[in-house]
Order: sequence, then C-alpha cells, then structure tokens
Amino acid sequence: CATCCDGDAIICRCFQVTKAEVHEAVASGNARTISQLRCQTGAGTGCMACLCKIKQLLAERAAAIAAESGELELAAV
Repeated sequence: CATCCDGDAIICRCFQVTKAEVHEAVASGNARTISQLRCQTGAGTGCMACLCKIKQLLAERAAAIAAESGELELAAV
C-alpha cells in the first residue's frame, strides 16, 4: 500500500518513528531485535499498536541485509 511503502511513513505514532528510521537502525546493526529497536528509536514503547508492523519491518530488512551479504545463502546450507 502507498502508506507503508513510503520511507517517510510513520510507523510509531507515539514517538513519530518512520519506516526509514527503522530501516536505518536495522542496517546499522544496532537493532536486530524488537528490544534493541525500542532502545534505539523508542518505537513500540508507547501504546504498542505498532509492534506488528515493527516485527514485519525488522524481518523484511534483516532478510534483505542477509541476502545482500550472502548470509541467507549460507544459512540455507
């Protein structure tokens, strides 16, 4: 959908965390889990309505990073 595909889309309304900020946190290697992402960005620490979307974004971004680095192919072996 157009709302979730935009990097400027707000994922966490409580703390105004965008999709791009979540991707940046994951790409930096500092946020591989929800707990780490919460500590780094604050996302998911308010009303927690965004946790489902955060889980999805973490999984998608981690898979993309692993594929780029070849880790996904190694994990399949």
